[in-house]
Amino acid sequence: MVGHAIDYRIRWWLAGVGHLPSVVIEGLALCAPTTQDSLLGAFAQVEGFPAGKLSTTQERALAQVAVAAATVEPLFRAGAVPCPLQEQGMERFLELYDDVVGDVLQITEGLPSLLEPLQGRSIHSGPIVAVGRLAGDADLLAGDELVEIKCTVKPRDIATDTVRQLLVYSARLRPAAASIVLPRQGCRVVFDLTSMERIFDRLDSKIVAAYS
Repeated sequence: MVGHAIDYRIRWWLAGVGHLPSVVIEGLALCAPTTQDSLLGAFAQVEGFPAGKLSTTQERALAQVAVAAATVEPLFRAGAVPCPLQEQGMERFLELYDDVVGDVLQITEGLPSLLEPLQGRSIHSGPIVAVGRLAGDADLLAGDELVEIKCTVKPRDIATDTVRQLLVYSARLRPAAASIVLPRQGCRVVFDLTSMERIFDRLDSKIVAAYS
């Protein structure tokens, strides 16, 4: 839940609050009307907030919306799974998950120095990467840099899978650079991909052959 919430907060930190991520909208369509109204109503209160660090009140409101939205995204990805927001209602949900909201707020404190190099770039949600049986969606594009966000306590445990994921996305999308952002560790690892065109040509051919 925190991982999805931080994904949203990073997008909004870089580009301002323009809209809910499409995966949340799709998941929300599977919810009851009261759940839809409560989340959309909460989002309406923060829509239009500018990029960057905000006031304490605004940051808490954004963190609450991000955590609530993070419970809806799994409905899009996995279908009929438990959704705490729908089960509890917005008010009770925020009471029960206040510690998660606090975690998001704490991580957000480190975003200014972590994301400063990406400021001023065009920011877009990562596109869907699909080849036959293989499908995934990158986190975001910052200019010509592919950005993957991993809000994990133990990044070494997912290092191999993360690098593999980044290679597949890069072979398909061909960004000039790719980076892994680790908000909990305050770390951003950047890879220059400008000299890897031929390698990605071969890798992409193997991906297509394996999954088509």
